[in-house]
Amino acid sequence: MIVAAQMIFLQLISVISFSNDMGRTWHKYTFTDERIHVDGLLTEPGEYTHKFTLFGHRNYRDHWKLFALDLAPLVARNCTYPDDYVNVSFARNTQNSNQCHLGMRQTFEQLKEGNCLVGSEYKRVTTTELCPCTDIDYECGYGYITTSSGCKKVVGKGSPIDDIRDILDEDTTPTIPPCVNGLRKMPTQYRKVPGDQCQNDLEGKLFTIVNCSIVVTPPPPPTIHVKLLNKTNEVKIGEVLHFTAVSNSETVWSVIRTAEPKDKITTRPVKRDEISLN
Repeated sequence: MIVAAQMIFLQLISVISFSNDMGRTWHKYTFTDERIHVDGLLTEPGEYTHKFTLFGHRNYRDHWKLFALDLAPLVARNCTYPDDYVNVSFARNTQNSNQCHLGMRQTFEQLKEGNCLVGSEYKRVTTTELCPCTDIDYECGYGYITTSSGCKKVVGKGSPIDDIRDILDEDTTPTIPPCVNGLRKMPTQYRKVPGDQCQNDLEGKLFTIVNCSIVVTPPPPPTIHVKLLNKTNEVKIGEVLHFTAVSNSETVWSVIRTAEPKDKITTRPVKRDEISLN
């Protein structure tokens, strides 16, 4: 039941209006023979109460006047279940064909006509069913704005946002998720709508899996520069040569002449006592 009273400055009233069909129709009720200024209207605890308290004064020099109102006798009969009720869905008038709102499909009882009195002991029956997630259950995440083609990262200057600081803190450092078993769940540009309770997130909508395993690159084989101390058939004394270690277990030294690149390269094993390090 809804009760309304006119609160117009310097206008005295003695009649209030009430509706028992969620405001579709209104009826008038004279609550006193003495006209007063209405200062407030209170309801008793409970959603379906028909008891109200009205207070006001006749003039600003007068004392407060309180009126305890019980409008139950003004309604012809009490409501009966299930004849006077109908089950309705919250999102029945939206474009969402599956009638889901925030990932839920809610059905609750509502009076058909409202020409009866709902008792204070009545408890509204509401059923909730969780829905599978769809695109409407997600929105652009922090640092992104909605565009015609999806979510676009905010870049600062030139952004369509009036004040970029309203949605993006320049001092914010994104937290990198931990690497678990060589894989990391990186957040995407989307997030779930706050309060949404849909089930089974769309694959790849909130996170993408990236490889974070450590790639070990083997070091290049060590090289050193040496000078030949004694004469050989392939090179001259004092000529700068490059010697490469090609084995980890036993170093094998090979002579590579680089002074004259056009000549044929000749290699042979060299004994350790034939060389000295620079």
